Amino acid sequence: MQRIKVGVIGVGHLGKYHLQRLLELPQAQVVGLFDRDKGRGERVATSLGLKAWPTLTSLLREAEAVVVAVPTISHYEIVMEALSQGLDVLVEKPIARNLDEAGEMVEVAQKGKSILQIGHIERFNPAFLSLREMKVKPQFIEGHRLSSFSPRGRDVAVVLDLMIHDLDLVLCLVKSRPQSVEAMGVAVISPEEDIANARIDFENGCVANLTASRISAKSMRKLRIFQKDSYLSLDFIQRNLELYRLLPSPGKGNGEKLYDLGGKSLIRKKLGDRGIDPLREELNSFLRSVASRTPPPVTGRDGLQALKLALKVIEAIRCRT
Repeated sequence: MQRIKVGVIGVGHLGKYHLQRLLELPQAQVVGLFDRDKGRGERVATSLGLKAWPTLTSLLREAEAVVVAVPTISHYEIVMEALSQGLDVLVEKPIARNLDEAGEMVEVAQKGKSILQIGHIERFNPAFLSLREMKVKPQFIEGHRLSSFSPRGRDVAVVLDLMIHDLDLVLCLVKSRPQSVEAMGVAVISPEEDIANARIDFENGCVANLTASRISAKSMRKLRIFQKDSYLSLDFIQRNLELYRLLPSPGKGNGEKLYDLGGKSLIRKKLGDRGIDPLREELNSFLRSVASRTPPPVTGRDGLQALKLALKVIEAIRCRT
């Protein structure tokens, strides 16, 4: 098996995790890293037995693909440089800081036939992966993504920092265009909003109500999906999915029977595999796409659409003030 030469750009909080997982994957040959903070780059490289390249250009010359884990403000510059050299790119979310930059990144990748994958990691969470074998037609979605305060991520609103994960998941599930967005948010201890709530109405009638906070005392990452005859509760921290489904009696399929309801059975089933590491799965999917030259599970266009909806939420919030 031919190994893919991969470099990592940016080795802060997320970049170090990317490096560690890549070193575990047999199909990846990690050729080194680059970080604009030379001291940090050298320290991380030494700890992992890798080379810290002195310039971005020197790393790009050695790699076939790169993982970009730098602040969002630098995504456009670095991704465009990598794409111009014909490399494949996995870039952390959000894809870019505005739609013009994101659109140009997608266009250049398409023209150059490069793989451009966006790091919406919850797509690879076992809770979400458990939906693959199900018919999901949401009528109402409720999401809560709450975390305690951290100085990291304060440069962007909580919508771009946290809520964008759920916006991407909702767009993936609903498969319809947003029709209207109502939102509110408050900046409590940061320059940008720390807590936000959004109601999104879709053209097919589905409604999503999402809340994100980075000033919560308790962490929560849950998405609840309501549809005809079933309710699904996804817990992204526990990495599992609980399915409640109404079936004709006697109920077909396995699961714990809870109640008999008018000739039907309400059953409960728990799915998910905590042994699956979402970051490892994300990197595996990227390398498979690079090797097979097939579109990644989270394309550049997916990242563009998630950013577009996130910016609509922020616009709706700021129209209220």
